[in-house]
Amino acid sequence: MFETKVYTSYQRKLYGWGWFAIAFVICLVLTSYGWNKLAIVASIFGAMSLYAAYFGTNDDSQNPCQIMCPKCQDMHGMFDLNKDKKATIFIYKQGKPRIRKSDGLEIYLMICFKCKNLTEWTSDPHNYSGNATCGFEYFKTKKVTKKDINEALDDAKKIRSDIATKKLNKILE
Repeated sequence: MFETKVYTSYQRKLYGWGWFAIAFVICLVLTSYGWNKLAIVASIFGAMSLYAAYFGTNDDSQNPCQIMCPKCQDMHGMFDLNKDKKATIFIYKQGKPRIRKSDGLEIYLMICFKCKNLTEWTSDPHNYSGNATCGFEYFKTKKVTKKDINEALDDAKKIRSDIATKKLNKILE
């Protein structure tokens, strides 16, 4: 079965600005040749790209509800994720998520073993926010610190996941 391509909100903005820049350059070239009607078409395309970048939403209803690292985009099912040998991500602080004050949203943490980034995420299976990718919305992504790994190691030991413990220790090396 063919899965549609989905984009994180960061990727939508990046590609929107990229297409806008390309359309702007094409518009300048067409204007210099005196092809003003085609230049108008190019500028409309650029404006639509920016509009889609900021106001567009993901329609990934055909895709399975899976979590992924927004940078690497390796998708995984949530069932036994922290004990899966093939998993490239580890979710921790599940019992104590950060609560966003403005709306009470529970935000969780995830470490990617491939790119060594920490990502904040939340579940949004019905894409109410319009920013969810395959059932999850991703917020801040940053390089993982020693403190983050130690907190994740504590969680891995609590759930008795030797696999995750080994992977996390490997990042510390």
